[in-house]
Amino acid sequence: MLSKSRVEDMMEQYMNWLKNGINIEELKDGWYVIGTPFLDESYDGLCVYVKEEDGKLILSDDGYILNGMNALWEESSELDRKRHQQAEVAIRSHQVDIVDGEMRDETDAEHFPIALHFFLRAMMDACDILSIG
Repeated sequence: MLSKSRVEDMMEQYMNWLKNGINIEELKDGWYVIGTPFLDESYDGLCVYVKEEDGKLILSDDGYILNGMNALWEESSELDRKRHQQAEVAIRSHQVDIVDGEMRDETDAEHFPIALHFFLRAMMDACDILSIG
């Protein structure tokens, strides 16, 4: 039978899996890349780039989600164009901006955890939409 203590143990296992699956690497120009255990449609771990500018934290996908699809999208079917538009709607529904095909968000240190969560959700939702077919 499931007990509260067993659920707590399972949550501890999940948190350990998540923590062990995160890799942070320093890049140039003040950017850091946060590798996550969350997968895209190619089973690659999703990465979020973060940089501090003017006291704010900038989150970016470096164009991975939408720009990575542009070559296919520009010469694709109407269905693929609609799928791309749906992905953009999904991204914006998580309060994430799209600037020149790059997902971007701005937050502060206090709100970083929830901003990162929604940013990753936007990435996963867009990947799910774009990979159908």
